[in-house]
Amino acid sequence: MIITGDSEPVKGLSESYNFRSAASALILQRSDSKEGFQLIKNYSYPQFRESFQSYITWKRKNGRLKKKNLLLVEQSDSYLKECLECSLKSLESFLSESRLNLNDIDLIIPSQSPAGFVHELDNRLGNQSNLVLVNGNGRGELHTSGPSFALRKAWDDGTFEKAENILFLTVGAGISNTIAWYSKQGGDTDAWTINS
Repeated sequence: MIITGDSEPVKGLSESYNFRSAASALILQRSDSKEGFQLIKNYSYPQFRESFQSYITWKRKNGRLKKKNLLLVEQSDSYLKECLECSLKSLESFLSESRLNLNDIDLIIPSQSPAGFVHELDNRLGNQSNLVLVNGNGRGELHTSGPSFALRKAWDDGTFEKAENILFLTVGAGISNTIAWYSKQGGDTDAWTINS
């Protein structure tokens, strides 16, 4: 089971926290048909570790007399660009390692954060129109649960069912990427499939 979630710990006691309160759970099961996740790779770019940070500090909030524990989220102006460049570099390495090319990929389930990431990634990949974007409806960014919500959207609208090769591409603080290849055709090794 893969569980993700974000929620402001104490409402009003944070700064620059712009994430939608959301959670998700995904259940995997061993595949008898070889359909499922074929390859999962992690990539890390520690030179950008200060581009996104969150931490607790002890200070006054809005001039209140009492000091409070505050959650601070700091995101540099260059974070989106760095996430994009790291993701493209990771994707290039992943495609080389998996012996796939971009034309083999029918669907990409990406992180929905930082804001603008899906649009910028789609532009850099040549407007493939196979990236899933979840509308935030002005309620904040989908952070760690973003890929699960994108999967749900693709599941509900039938695009997941029609796709043969699917990539899950996540990006987050670190900067780190995880890319996973899910194949309907199966592979040479045991696989894990998403439990419907």
